[in-house]
Amino acid sequence: MVRLGKTPISCTPCAKRKVRCDRLQPCCHCKRRPQDNCIYPEQTRTGSAAHDRPPDDASTRIEKLERYIRSLGGDPQQAGRPDQQTVEDPPGSQKTSASSSGSQHGSKQLPFHPKTSSLVTHNEEVTYIESPMWYSWSGTGQSDELQSTPKGAGQSPPAAKGASLVRTILDPRESADADSLASAVYLPSSYINIFWKTFVKNVDPLVKIFFRWEVEPIIQKARKDPSSLSSEERALVSSIMFIGISSLSGDECSRLLHDGKPQLMERYQLSAESALLLADYACTTHRLTLQAFMLYLLAMNCLARSPAMFALMGIASRIAERMGLHRDGDLLGLSVLRSEERRRMWWQLQFLEIAVARHVGSIPLSLFADWDAKLPSNLEDEDIAPDTKILPPERRKLTGISHCLWRYDILHTQREMRRAHGGDKGLAWLLSPRVSLAEKDAVLDQVETKLGTKYVRHCELLNPLHVLIQLGIGSYLLAARRTARQPALVNAELSEMSRRERDDMLDICTKLLDYSIMARTTESIRGFLWHDDNYFQWIGFVYVLLECHHRFDEAGVVDLWDLVGRLHEVHPQLKTAVDRNEVASVARITIAAWQRYAAHAQKQQQQQQGGTFEQPQWITELCQNFGFSLAAEAAPTAAAVDAETQEQEDASQLAGIDFDLDMFDWSIWEQVNKSAGPLSTSR
Repeated sequence: MVRLGKTPISCTPCAKRKVRCDRLQPCCHCKRRPQDNCIYPEQTRTGSAAHDRPPDDASTRIEKLERYIRSLGGDPQQAGRPDQQTVEDPPGSQKTSASSSGSQHGSKQLPFHPKTSSLVTHNEEVTYIESPMWYSWSGTGQSDELQSTPKGAGQSPPAAKGASLVRTILDPRESADADSLASAVYLPSSYINIFWKTFVKNVDPLVKIFFRWEVEPIIQKARKDPSSLSSEERALVSSIMFIGISSLSGDECSRLLHDGKPQLMERYQLSAESALLLADYACTTHRLTLQAFMLYLLAMNCLARSPAMFALMGIASRIAERMGLHRDGDLLGLSVLRSEERRRMWWQLQFLEIAVARHVGSIPLSLFADWDAKLPSNLEDEDIAPDTKILPPERRKLTGISHCLWRYDILHTQREMRRAHGGDKGLAWLLSPRVSLAEKDAVLDQVETKLGTKYVRHCELLNPLHVLIQLGIGSYLLAARRTARQPALVNAELSEMSRRERDDMLDICTKLLDYSIMARTTESIRGFLWHDDNYFQWIGFVYVLLECHHRFDEAGVVDLWDLVGRLHEVHPQLKTAVDRNEVASVARITIAAWQRYAAHAQKQQQQQQGGTFEQPQWITELCQNFGFSLAAEAAPTAAAVDAETQEQEDASQLAGIDFDLDMFDWSIWEQVNKSAGPLSTSR
């Protein structure tokens, strides 16, 4: 027997089995196992075992250390540079990793603890775990970019033996429902390419929640054999088809799909909902299912009741948080492709939630949270590939995602303002009576300059998306200045505003309506109008109507009524959506204001040249559809009636509504809209 050197060390087979070695040659364990080769690692002159690791072990250790540094927000490739922040920087410090070199939109980062925070995956579903209790279900290995876990990892713990989970309102009630849901999913292969081209042209530039080149193979797979799709792929394709139809006009539906739009919308809404249920959308953490659900919500935002949409948005937000979309992919060590995709999804969700919340008078709580997902980069889909290691520099000019980015930029600026001022300058800052109008306008001037420099100056008039960006930014700035001039949120009386304040407000609101008319009548952006319906300027429209009432005897009121008439022509829903509370309320105010103006105009015409005052066709249609009757229609001639008294009657009483046209409670429209959705296209 040969005794080795003084340094106690196990042979390789004993070390692998983690058993005590007697350090002989051969050792006692290897004697009993002839198949084992009793070999001892060579020692260095110092006898240090740390230096005896094979090169492969050292590489693995370096790789793990680099991944750990990235999880803390650092960049191992830039280690040692004097301007590089270390992993000891306090939580919330700004860090930009090599994989995000093209993005200049750093957000305040949350503390990240790799021992209690993890992104785990199972069957392509990704779950973000940051509770120590649930982390025990995910395993502890961190060898892959997305850690693989046993079945059930990142999900609820299994029920006790003999117990069963109770179905919720979000689950199909019977097992047989799966068959009926599957039969409701309608994926006609002959039309799938039409739907995809429509989506790419009308929807994708306004949404940008995935990379087109990554979805195109799924579309082709659906075209060849829809039955080969997974449940997640089926849900995504169904939602693409549904929102594609919502972006088409009635004539386009008849020409391309050979059916009426109402019938198509009903059929494909049912198909999308059935596919989402089959994909278990309420409990999913699969990115394709969440993307499908987001597209469904975008399509339904113009159609469903606002309270219902607000509740559905809550489900989408909880899914996103379970997937860890609120945490930037750089912190989680994800690839450039997945990090950028997650940013696109998260910011679209935040913007969509604001759009939905405004119709129920709420501000999403997630906007006040310190999530750290960075803004998406101004890049084309083709700029990023699966093997991209470093995010390319952002493009200086506009790209396919620029329409989304200018809106995200505004949201990001508001969040930064709130953080910089300790919460005093948040989303409701423009309504604050403690801030002077001059200060509000100064901030809005800065925002206008920033948007003009970054976006508007790069717009080309022949590019439809660029035209939409110009109209969108112009409308936003006008709406913001209108908000800054609101006299109060409640109990605001127009008679208490100075004439100069009212003229200023009226000028802004009329420009807002002009922008809306321009958007509806510009042929090149007709395919984007499905999205425009979400942002109809109700308050600006109502203010113009109130001024029509108060200025009934002024020369300029003729132009105001011409503007209101043109708005009704490009938004026919204002005349036909009789079952929507906000439309019916505005219709009553319109008739009340018109009644007062018509009485005065008829009197003036009779006094000057005789004849009768002609009522425009859109007023006649409004009265017929909503069941209004004008008192002037049943009244005798002006010679038999004291027209002066008629002019001074309460127009709201003439219209049969209980509304004070002097006091405008700005919050009343939030209450009206709680039971209805935004202005939408009739099915």
